[in-house]
Amino acid sequence: MSRIEPERRRGFDADATTAEEQARRASLYFGALLHGKLRAFNPQYQGADGASIGQWQRLPSSIAGNRNFLKALRNHSKFFCAEENRELDLMVIDYAALKRAPSERRNVCEVTEEFYFNNGRHDTREDVVFLINGIPVRVIECKNASKDEDMAPEGGTRSCKRD
Repeated sequence: MSRIEPERRRGFDADATTAEEQARRASLYFGALLHGKLRAFNPQYQGADGASIGQWQRLPSSIAGNRNFLKALRNHSKFFCAEENRELDLMVIDYAALKRAPSERRNVCEVTEEFYFNNGRHDTREDVVFLINGIPVRVIECKNASKDEDMAPEGGTRSCKRD
C-alpha cells in the first residue's frame, strides 16, 4: 500500500508542514487494527481502545524492550482478566491460522512503503515494512544498484574472490 493510507491509520498530523512534525505523535502501529485483533483473539480482553498500544509504545529501546516485544509476538505476554481474577495469555498473532484454508485465516498481513517514524529524538524512513495485525515485524531498506553506496569500497565495486 502507498504511504498515505498507513500514515492516516497511524495518526499522522496532516496539518503539520514537515515530515518530522507530522510523525511527532504518530504511532508505530496500526492501533485500530491491533486493538480489534486483540479483542477478536482474546474475548475476555477488556482493555480500552489505545491501552494496549500505549503499553507497546512504552517498551524501552533496549535488549529488555526487544525481549518483551518478542515475547508478545510469540503470544507469551499476559493480560489481567477481572472476570476470572487471574492473568491470561494475550494472543497477538494467530499461529494456528497457518493450518487453515486461506479464506479462514484471521491475521491481517500488510506491506507498506516509505514507513516514516520519529521516536521523539530520531527520525527514520524505512523503504518497505511488513506488518501483521498492525504490528511492524519486518523492515527492508532498498538500495539503488547503480549508485556507489556506503557498502562499496572507495572507487567502485567489491570483489568476492576466494583464494
